[in-house]
Amino acid sequence: TGLEPRLIFLHNEMNIPLDTLRPVFQKNPRILLYSVEKNLRPKISSFFVDQLQMSREHICRLLSSYPPILDYNLESHIMPMKEYFVSELEYSPTEFRSILLKHPRLVTHSMYKIKHLVGVLHYELGLDARQAKRVLFQAPQTLNIDTETNLKCTVEFLRSTFDLDEVELRKVLAGMPTLMICSVEKNLLPKIEYLRQEFSKKYDCDDVKSSNNG
Repeated sequence: TGLEPRLIFLHNEMNIPLDTLRPVFQKNPRILLYSVEKNLRPKISSFFVDQLQMSREHICRLLSSYPPILDYNLESHIMPMKEYFVSELEYSPTEFRSILLKHPRLVTHSMYKIKHLVGVLHYELGLDARQAKRVLFQAPQTLNIDTETNLKCTVEFLRSTFDLDEVELRKVLAGMPTLMICSVEKNLLPKIEYLRQEFSKKYDCDDVKSSNNG
């Protein structure tokens, strides 16, 4: 049948278990329509395996977490993205692989969006190349945030709450980049209030002990 070449390639050649393929096909049935030679082999074998050195486990993880990744054009979209990360941002191919495995929805973003975020990290937040590189590697989900509202709100919250100067702020953002993807109202503020209460209890307890010892 027309489906057989796809199954032979994915299951027999790439050794992807049928238990992995079934939910992938259910989530993205278009995969079963793609040409093996023009689509699946160039993406999976030539790009994921040969260029990014993905193992079978990596491929299974990638397809399971985001089956539509195979819908994106290799030559005009995925390859230019990889070249930008490797040539301009100076990641190794295996580091780009790690980013893609952490956040396969990276491919949903345009090059404009990616370059815009890099520009914000460099020119608005003042991160150097090493710090910006760490942010994208540790928390590629930062590409999902709205830099004009959410990111600015989070950065200002961290700056004012902890009374950080610019150098300290940059160290915090580079050291804990996942803070940038946290909601101030739903995540950061409740945690800060909880910590303040806990510290307050500790200090009150210490004061009581000191007075009793005195």
